[in-house]
Amino acid sequence: SMSKYKSLSSILKEEESANPANPAGIVFYPGNFKPPHKGHYASVMELAARAYTIKIIVLISSKTYDNITPEESAAIWNEFIAANPIPKIEIQISENKSPIQDIFQAFDGDLNLKAYVGYGAGEADDMGYIESLKKAFGNRVMPLSIEEKFLVNGAPISSTYVREVIVRLNQYSAAIRSTKRDTTDFSKARNGYLNTLEELKNCFPDAVMQKGYFDDILNILGIDYISVDELQENLFTIDWWKNILVENDEKEQTIHKFIDFARLEL
Repeated sequence: SMSKYKSLSSILKEEESANPANPAGIVFYPGNFKPPHKGHYASVMELAARAYTIKIIVLISSKTYDNITPEESAAIWNEFIAANPIPKIEIQISENKSPIQDIFQAFDGDLNLKAYVGYGAGEADDMGYIESLKKAFGNRVMPLSIEEKFLVNGAPISSTYVREVIVRLNQYSAAIRSTKRDTTDFSKARNGYLNTLEELKNCFPDAVMQKGYFDDILNILGIDYISVDELQENLFTIDWWKNILVENDEKEQTIHKFIDFARLEL
């Protein structure tokens, strides 16, 4: 399967960069990306903007974190790209335990290959794999350090943080759906939900928000999304009634009649 990298060295020969310090090359950008966030996106955008990068291969690890699968990660990357098409970017899911193994295979499979490997500046793990690649392949491996652009509470935004926000959001929407309206608990849950939703929006690229791809991402992540309109309108109250009242089958008939009636009234 590594034959897909075979032709890369021939592409490089055709595209020698004018600047010998930075020869034209592909960039491997490995990571877990569960989920990818605006920090990852900014890094890829920055790599794509460099004149000497021919292609950026985003390599997603095959591990699942907190129910976020590699396939879901790839789907979110594709939403990022749909919001702002970048021809240089290719999304791949690792065929190995670690995406670093894919990079080893690419260098082993094509002995003429020289390529860049993107890594997080100051990330100890990243430094470790860069070192092992350099040891194996010497100057054929050209490390590109990527600065983190976005801080949350003073630390660079991380997928771990995004997953924590998702858990909180789901807890709040569960509370909203099971709490009586017009109670302090309900308004606490609603306010917590709205604040956390804003926090989650802030984890994704602006382009995704502006072009309306956020809903798709919520869908991919299986988030129980409650719109602001829904939080305010009567239909939501009806669904809330349904949730609160349907505790046994006998009540069901009555409630459905009530709901149909209420829908007509609205």
